[in-house]
Amino acid sequence: MLVLTKFENVSNSAWSSLTSVNLGGRSYTVPSDALYYNKTSKQWITQDEARAFAISSTVYTDNSGYVRVVEVR
Repeated sequence: MLVLTKFENVSNSAWSSLTSVNLGGRSYTVPSDALYYNKTSKQWITQDEARAFAISSTVYTDNSGYVRVVEVR
């Protein structure tokens, strides 16, 4: 079973690149297959759309240090 850790109110400035985000003092890898969800429109979107839509997000990571889901609203 995949267990995810939730990080809320992650600002866009926490993203050091398209493939890395700093959360809780740790750097997490953002793989190309990470999922992005716009809770307002209830649609799956791209990374660029997610970052343009909101100034902060909720990020879900796995225990291996990878971002799996990013939710914006």
